[in-house]
Amino acid sequence: MAELYDPSLIPEIQLSGIAQEDFEDAFLVMQEAYVNASPEAPVYGFTHPFCGPGGAYGACWWQLDTSLALCGAKWVNTPFAENVLRGFKAVQREKGRIPLHGPDILLDPEHKCSSVPKLFQAAYEVLERTQDAGLLEEIYPLLRDYLDWWLTERIESKTGLIYAIVEEFLPGRNTPLCAIETNVEVVVGCKIVSKLAARLGKTEEAEYYKSKMRHHTELIRTKLWDNDRKIFLSYDPSTGKLQDKVYSTIFDTLKNGVASDEQINILLSYLQDDQLFQWNGICLTSAAKTDKCYNETPGVYAACQWEGSIWSMRNYTVIEGLDDIGRFDLSAYLSWRTVNLFNRNFTEFLNPPDGSGHGVKRYVWTASQYIQIILERILGIRYSSYINMIRIMPNICKECYGQQFGARRVRFPGGASLDVSIDSSAEGNEFSISYKLTPGDVEEHKNLVIALPYNDGDYRAEGREYRVIKHERGKICETVIPVDLTPNAEVVSGKVTFCFRTTL
Repeated sequence: MAELYDPSLIPEIQLSGIAQEDFEDAFLVMQEAYVNASPEAPVYGFTHPFCGPGGAYGACWWQLDTSLALCGAKWVNTPFAENVLRGFKAVQREKGRIPLHGPDILLDPEHKCSSVPKLFQAAYEVLERTQDAGLLEEIYPLLRDYLDWWLTERIESKTGLIYAIVEEFLPGRNTPLCAIETNVEVVVGCKIVSKLAARLGKTEEAEYYKSKMRHHTELIRTKLWDNDRKIFLSYDPSTGKLQDKVYSTIFDTLKNGVASDEQINILLSYLQDDQLFQWNGICLTSAAKTDKCYNETPGVYAACQWEGSIWSMRNYTVIEGLDDIGRFDLSAYLSWRTVNLFNRNFTEFLNPPDGSGHGVKRYVWTASQYIQIILERILGIRYSSYINMIRIMPNICKECYGQQFGARRVRFPGGASLDVSIDSSAEGNEFSISYKLTPGDVEEHKNLVIALPYNDGDYRAEGREYRVIKHERGKICETVIPVDLTPNAEVVSGKVTFCFRTTL
């Protein structure tokens, strides 16, 4: 069997209650769904290896599942992640559409659709890490043309919103709906394509997609907001009214500055209301528990589980949004809860009353996002060739203060590796981050950013120059250390301690 990863490339983690074998098993889940496609032997047109969804879904690529598999896979196999993007180029259809899945055949043959477009963010995370100087030029048309398909073929005439059919939103239906999550992901796509265009020197295209981002952000704020009920709702073109169903997708609008400050305040009150989404329990239900559509349906997948069950994709999207608005305390809590709920439980979805796993038992995007939350959200590790940065910005929830977190042998695309250890006091008034960078095969010049996100009070970096950045509703205290990683050079190591600042 071809391999997705070399076991020696899996980082060694230290997190309270999370065993190393559990972390390694998440990669094994992805390996089990690995499909060895090639230009000579494509699979449903896909010309490079990819991950299918897992289980009974078989050896087939799906835009959503195969994209989300990149979230974890990029940490252990850079060439695989980059080649998945090339595989998507091979299957791109008319006018830029990327199909829902390989067969591109539905029960109703008139429906030629895509799916929730998570590819934009997943692709960006691969592209910003690459050492392949030509990859962006190669992949940019894929993302631009896919975005253009949404911006032309999926515009609802009365509102200007993006409409979606089948699994372009979830649970999906065969008639158009201007769904919250689809519109938000298209806004994210506009932002990403604009950033990539600017990096390629395509100034006019960058400004064009930035204007589209602003335009569709305003449409969501105004057209999908029910001012009487004070909530976001999807718009139904067939009735000309907002749909009367409350899903956790209302919180997608926290992402990318979509919701206004007033709307954010209201949304945060809903988020933490146990009667709605079980914030302090087994969270988050994918529909409000008070909604007429809410159901608890364990067993095999039947679409209705998007109206009640707990999904890693729903939780991760909310984590992204909470980080975007600077509510690091809430994102730390949800990150930790999500990892623990899905630990040793990499199933398709969870049943809200007891957290038991159902659907496919070894589900790829669950395992992939579990890895992503641990490495990128809890430990806060990010690597970017675009801005020449390695960042360590752990976000530890209050329940874990006083415990030691960390990771060893976190590999970067150029071959360098990172060891990091995070210690905190029981009161949360002191955090120490120790790091060791071992050079790889590629000479790199990076800014190592060591940072601490928080919401209350102020912190300082002891004995170092630092700055405090106001980030929406939170703050980030950071110090920047230039590092040169030259092959065969000595390791670069150090320690940064953040202390609560009692006096200005």
